[in-house]
Amino acid sequence: MNWRHKILHNPHQHRPSRRNLVKLWALLSLLTVLSLKTVELLAVRELGLRDAGVFAGQWWLWRGFELVAVGTIPLAFMSPYLSLKPTLLVAVTWVGYVLCGFLSSLFILAILTSLLALLLGLLLPLSADQLTLLLAVGALLTAGLFSGLGWIHARGRPVLETRELQVSAQRDDAEPLRLVQLSDLHIGNTVGKRFVRRLVAQVNALSPDIIVITGDVADGSAARLKPVAQLLGYLEARLGRFVVLGNHDYYSGADAWKALLADCGFTVLMNAHRRVSANGIELAIAGITDQDSARYHPTDRPDPAQAVAGIPPGMPIIMLAHQPRSALDMPHERISLQLSGHTHAGQFWPFKYFVKLQQPVTAGYSERLGHPLYVSRGTGYWGPPKRIFARPEITLFMIRPCN
Repeated sequence: MNWRHKILHNPHQHRPSRRNLVKLWALLSLLTVLSLKTVELLAVRELGLRDAGVFAGQWWLWRGFELVAVGTIPLAFMSPYLSLKPTLLVAVTWVGYVLCGFLSSLFILAILTSLLALLLGLLLPLSADQLTLLLAVGALLTAGLFSGLGWIHARGRPVLETRELQVSAQRDDAEPLRLVQLSDLHIGNTVGKRFVRRLVAQVNALSPDIIVITGDVADGSAARLKPVAQLLGYLEARLGRFVVLGNHDYYSGADAWKALLADCGFTVLMNAHRRVSANGIELAIAGITDQDSARYHPTDRPDPAQAVAGIPPGMPIIMLAHQPRSALDMPHERISLQLSGHTHAGQFWPFKYFVKLQQPVTAGYSERLGHPLYVSRGTGYWGPPKRIFARPEITLFMIRPCN
């Protein structure tokens, strides 16, 4: 379960209590302060930035950074649940998430450079002051580089990944079907109309026959984000548009999001399937509810067997499941391909290594779980607008008949 929503969750409604909001604010503020003090100790004091003159006479800059970070980072993570003026809410979210992305890299690099200083001090003929200053400046510059490059990747055009899927068909010479997978858009305070309009244009240019979204459409209430989400209705696919809900959609009110996506022309698959047929190829698009959905809707427990019930034997099945670990519960012999997301491939280094503790596959194609599985790196981003070694993607599957 998402740690943020675990604190805020009210079993009777998706609007958290004021008491829980205060608890979340206190926890986030404490984590931010601890991160800042760790960086100050390791990169600023221990590695000599202040004494070496980099901050000499300008120490107020660091204190100002601390003040802004503590004031905005907790509010950014709480933003889907705050009642503020839209312009103020968006501004606070942007500032907080950008600073969070920078601080997270600086925190990790400060620790690594401190350890590296100990090692290199034994190997290189440099004075302690020269070495520590070099490493500290390197940590600051690298954190800035990661933040800048991560911004460009997260906010830029998603990379197009093209894959092939062979299925049984009525004719060997049938024209392939074009299926586009999107995942983890996380429409919210920073993923807005401009981002979605550009995405819609990029997808429609691919002339897809089928479009699927494998969860986490949004991070916030459907009522507030409706003007942005409605732009997804301009996605064009002649055989249908299908979606399954992800954990963030459940955090944000699953019933409202199901209704809004249906109004946008999407078929919301809740342990169900639909058949599509064209070009001599007939297949089923199935989808299950999120792995954690029963925590919020007891009746929405994922049921792969129900999702494929009634599909004729031998018909190819493309299964949509937000989390890759849902593969462990699938009827393996029936699934031609499972499409998942959720992981963001870690989004930025080194978090992909933590994702591996929860998910069996973090990105790309795998057959080691009993049936073919493809995990998207995600099309949008969550939290900091930052992606390092995990470029966002749009995935185009060319579904061809078996030879």
